[in-house]
Amino acid sequence: MAGASSAAPAAVEPVVLGAREGFWLDPRTKVAMLVCANVTLLASGYSPVGFALKSAAVAVAVALLAQAGRRAFAFGFSAAFLASLVLELLNEGVLLEALGATSPLAVLLRLVTAMVLSFLPGTVFAYYLFATTTVSEFVAAFERLRLPQKVIIPFAVVFRFFPTVLEEYRSIRDAMHLRGVGWRCGPVAMIEYRLVPLIVSLVKIGDELSAASVARGLGGEARRTSRCQVGFGAADIALAALMLALAAFTMTKGVLGW
Repeated sequence: MAGASSAAPAAVEPVVLGAREGFWLDPRTKVAMLVCANVTLLASGYSPVGFALKSAAVAVAVALLAQAGRRAFAFGFSAAFLASLVLELLNEGVLLEALGATSPLAVLLRLVTAMVLSFLPGTVFAYYLFATTTVSEFVAAFERLRLPQKVIIPFAVVFRFFPTVLEEYRSIRDAMHLRGVGWRCGPVAMIEYRLVPLIVSLVKIGDELSAASVARGLGGEARRTSRCQVGFGAADIALAALMLALAAFTMTKGVLGW
């Protein structure tokens, strides 16, 4: 038609599947941070320098949890750590003399503070790893390291195992709640109607997750492709360097006997 002009179609930018926006850490960075955090927490001891190292590792965990939207969890963890830190300082200065170093209450207090100060932060780092990493991201990241499938598949199953067990427990809890089975029924009833069904479900859950992993192509001879983008950025380098520095300083402290 005379005088008619066809408008050129607007250029469409390609969509990158699995692209990430905002703050995001590579799964390999999270695993390295988990290892370094446990080294720092378990080997730093209970000297003033050790408390400073533990506090630095905990500060990283709290910041990561807050950034991931787990602010209530981060606040509760911070309160528990600070309370245990104060209690440990009081144990050394006041409580042990008042209660007696070998009294059951003093032993219990030392056990609780040791668990919170040395083991709970490592568990929190593991929680952050599981809560913010999908199975596909984990597999894609560690296939980049050329790890064998015999190593990747068990970890991929574990990544889905714990969330699935939690969902199963919630289902059992809700079903028992509808039947009037709760804490008021006593510990025997709780074990019989909640723990036993959960244990029975664990074997089935493990088998189903293993079958699902194989059905998705894990363990096959062909090279798998992934929709997830993985890689290291500035945040990965900064946090990995910080946690490595804490772990290295902790090991140096142990060798020199500070």
